[in-house]
This record gives sequence, structure tokens and C-alpha cells, in this order.
Amino acid sequence: SATSASALSSLANDTNSFVRHAVARNASTPASALEKLGSDADAGVRQNVASNLSTPQSWLEKLANDNAADVRAAVAENPATSEFLLGELALDNDSKVRQRVAENHNTPFEALKTLANDIFSKVRASVATHPDIGTDLLEILALNKDYQVRRKVVEHPATPTSLLRQLSVDKDTLVRVHVARDSKTPAEVLEKLVQDRANWVREAAENNLIASKN
Repeated sequence: SATSASALSSLANDTNSFVRHAVARNASTPASALEKLGSDADAGVRQNVASNLSTPQSWLEKLANDNAADVRAAVAENPATSEFLLGELALDNDSKVRQRVAENHNTPFEALKTLANDIFSKVRASVATHPDIGTDLLEILALNKDYQVRRKVVEHPATPTSLLRQLSVDKDTLVRVHVARDSKTPAEVLEKLVQDRANWVREAAENNLIASKN
């Protein structure tokens, strides 16, 4: 049976950190106990509080300023974190935190726009996977110097044909392979990729053309 709220509140004071870890991640833990655990000396406990959907917004705001980057990253990842707070965390000095913001489906467009220009390619690549990114940002990321970012643009469900056409002549073979494999790529583009200088691009385009005709 589920542990009662009063029992969870009591266990929040347990001397064993593993117990406090478990209480901190439990969605049934009362807000008052989560607030207490939000000040725990153990960063792992605070991280679990930061990940908990039941943690009050006021405490997520406090944990967004935690000294431990893993705690701030957990706030950035939490679906319950407010858009305002995600915007603040998009400016965090730790790339792991910014990457979690880029991956959070609730991150506002303005924050995504900032992260699309991040100095770390992993952050930019995460922006390129966001469901609400929009064509304007996809166009910016399609010109990114890192091939991994451009590859993510190819894979995005909202990428328009015009960008697939642009990326079909990308200097990087891996990007062209992804265009050749993608189900969104129109036949006219695939027919050009069948003539590509790289063998595996040609093969991928041929296979995609065959699949599209079946």
C-alpha cells in the first residue's frame, strides 16, 4: 500500500540519506516535507526534490539557484517548471542545465531562440529536436556549423521541403545520408541524391525511392 502523507513527512527527517532520496522523489510527499528536503545537505536529495512534479513553484525557484549544477538541471528538466523559470535557466552558466532547458517541451520560444545560438553544439542540437521550434529557428539551425545540429534539423517532423532540398547538397556526407533516408524527402530530391558522389548516400536514396513507390 502507498505510504501515508504523515509517514512520508516523518521519513523526510530520516538520518539515512537513501530514505530521504526516496521521499524526495515520491510525488505523494507533502509540500512541507519537500520544502524541508529542498534544503537537505545531500545534493542528490535536493536533485530529487527538483525533479518532483509535486514540488511547489516557489521551491523550484530556489533550487534553480542551487550551487549544484545537477540540481539546477533537474529543475530545468521538470515538466512542472514555469516558463519564466525556464527562461532564466536558459542563461545558466552550465551547459548541462541549458541543454535540459532546450529539451523541456514547455520552454518558451524566446528561450529557444537564445539557446539556438549557444556556444555548445549539444545545446543547439537539443533545440533542433524541440517540437515547438518553428520554421524560422529550423532555418537558422540548418546553417549551423556543426553537422550534428544540421542532422537533427533533417530529422525534425516540421522541417519543410525547402530545407531538405538545401541540406541535400550539404558538404557533410552524414547530413546528406539523413536527407536520403528521411520519409519527408520528396522524390525529386531523392532522384538527385541517387547521383551523389558518396555510395551510402546513393544507396539510401535508392532504398527510399523504392519504399515510397510500394
